[in-house]
Amino acid sequence: MGGSAVASILDRFKRKPTAVPQTAVEPTSYGFSHTAVEYNAAPVEAYAPEGYGYSGSYFNVNDGEKYAGGLGPVPITVTDYWALRERSASFFKTNLYARGIIRRLVTNVINTGLSLEADPIENLIPNVADDSLSEWAIDVEDKFSAWASLPDVCHFSGQHTFGEIERYAYREALIEGDVLVVEHHNAKTQLPSYELIKGNLVQSPLGSLGEGLGLAKGNTIEHGVELDANRGPVAYWVVQRDFKHKRIPARGSRGRLVSWLYFATDKRHDDVRGEPLVSLCMQSVGEIDKYRDSTQRKATLNAMLAMFFYQSPESKVPNSRPITAGANRRVQGSTQLADGSEYKLNIASSTPGIVYESLPPGMEPKGFTSDGTDEKFGDFEDAVINGIAWGLGIPKSVLTMMFSNSYSASRGEIKEFNMTLGVERNRFADTFTRLVYRSWLVAMTLTRRIDAPGMLEAHRDPMKFDTYAAWTNSNWFGAVKEAVDLPKEVNGLERMAANGYSTNSMNSRQLTNTRFTTNIKRVARENKLKADAMRPTLELEKEYGAEQVAAVGAKLQLVANSGDEDAWLEQ
Repeated sequence: MGGSAVASILDRFKRKPTAVPQTAVEPTSYGFSHTAVEYNAAPVEAYAPEGYGYSGSYFNVNDGEKYAGGLGPVPITVTDYWALRERSASFFKTNLYARGIIRRLVTNVINTGLSLEADPIENLIPNVADDSLSEWAIDVEDKFSAWASLPDVCHFSGQHTFGEIERYAYREALIEGDVLVVEHHNAKTQLPSYELIKGNLVQSPLGSLGEGLGLAKGNTIEHGVELDANRGPVAYWVVQRDFKHKRIPARGSRGRLVSWLYFATDKRHDDVRGEPLVSLCMQSVGEIDKYRDSTQRKATLNAMLAMFFYQSPESKVPNSRPITAGANRRVQGSTQLADGSEYKLNIASSTPGIVYESLPPGMEPKGFTSDGTDEKFGDFEDAVINGIAWGLGIPKSVLTMMFSNSYSASRGEIKEFNMTLGVERNRFADTFTRLVYRSWLVAMTLTRRIDAPGMLEAHRDPMKFDTYAAWTNSNWFGAVKEAVDLPKEVNGLERMAANGYSTNSMNSRQLTNTRFTTNIKRVARENKLKADAMRPTLELEKEYGAEQVAAVGAKLQLVANSGDEDAWLEQ
């Protein structure tokens, strides 16, 4: 094939497609009736040459629909944070499912509070020998634990320990989407103390477009959060009891973080506020709670209808009233029917244990045998809770506290839930406890209660960020669920530590949430006490023989169990 023929073929492929006309749909009212752009199909000749296997071609807009109209109009979602927060707060007070979900997470993620493990990175700290900071870390942990246990020291108003502050922060953030954490300076201790402000109090002032608020150039206020030109939080606007707003800066005069919003749920990167946990399943938990109430009311009403008397059509005797004749109390009500006639309803309250004698022919008592509850409610509730548990990333057995699966299934659920717990605890540590710990450690070093050479200089110099991060590095651990099969778990962790896959410290935290070094010291003291307790017995065995001492010990045990001291004296 000649060069001219090849060029001719290539030129045919370079043909530009014919312009495709577009028809945009205009909005019909406040919302858009449809936001898609309609494309008209163009003939195949406009896109590909004939004879190359193309029988037809058209433009297809990939908007998620498999067929036209399958998903309907494109929704443009605008989040109403105020409505979500108020509904979620109401659900927490009135809906048992919503409260149960939140309580399960607070119990599993925070429990009594996360435990600090100071973990300075020695190779990033100048002039520090290897393994020289173990005692330093233990001292820091003990002092932080003492600070966290005293409400007058760690809480702004002196009401809560730090563990309680953690629970309140996590619970409020789950209910309302976020909570404002404000750091104060305790003049008595020269240490930080903390205050929590509910998320629904962080609101934009009326007409908050910048006029009269003294905002810096380029700053804006969105949902109570003042943002700079780079959308970084500068301050938070909190409504007061007199309905005026107070501006709480995010950073102090020297750039230190003094207030921040803690988020307990997932959010988009550009969102300035968090959404309540139950916002995803609010409709579901609302409907299932109504269904439960309806089922309970049905059972109550059915219980009130005890029985009735059946009279056969062939019976010619007049109606008798064997129940109302022996009633303790009678009530009669009447109402007007549509045809103008009057309907009377007779109700009688009787004492249990009535015996009927000589009922008229053709009349017999019939018990009200209708089902007292909705037998399908359990299946419906189970299906809804399955969906809620999957959406929240919580095993259904944990959410409902009903454990009936096999060992393998239970272990799989626990392992999967541990991943969720790890994510939640890490997020809580990154955005709450680590921030508190760093501020506390700096204050303790400033007041010379903790010796951390070079940390303050590194804190003030951004070029020495690695040294500051190394001194303030920490791990946080939560409550540990007891293993389903403890011996297997212990044997597995023991082999992992022996082969270097883990450490004794890691295993101790994983199994019991305790510190390995502290355990070893306590075990050493306990072993010494055991040795001291056994020393008299060993001396007796050396003098009289082990068999004689064992025999006397057996007799002593028998006497102790029977309580008969005279029997021992007689021997």
